[in-house]
Amino acid sequence: KRAVDRLKRGELVATAVDAMHGDQLIEVEFCGYKTNVARGPAALARMTGATVIPITLTWGQNWSIEFRLHSPIVVPDSISRSSIEFEVVLTRMVVRQFDAMIRQSPEQLRLDRLARLITNPRAR
Repeated sequence: KRAVDRLKRGELVATAVDAMHGDQLIEVEFCGYKTNVARGPAALARMTGATVIPITLTWGQNWSIEFRLHSPIVVPDSISRSSIEFEVVLTRMVVRQFDAMIRQSPEQLRLDRLARLITNPRAR
């Protein structure tokens, strides 16, 4: 409720796309494996009209942490913003962007994190 109110006032809200809690998950493919992530960020975007701008924190040189804002995710106009399909498409687009980043710099992904995300190793 607070996140919706903040977004409707034009404020910023940060949420994690890789959360796996809640009872309504979206199946995605990440690093060649099928996994489920919470639909929360996409649901907020659908309910409020907010734009989703992915953010990554990566390890830099000398153990520094680099904060990077990516381009906003634009769901095709053919997908109705009022539909659950919007949430599925948006979430999968965000995860594909993170997947591409990890494939380019695999050292950025902790193996314990990948193990937690994997739900079906045969999905490769």
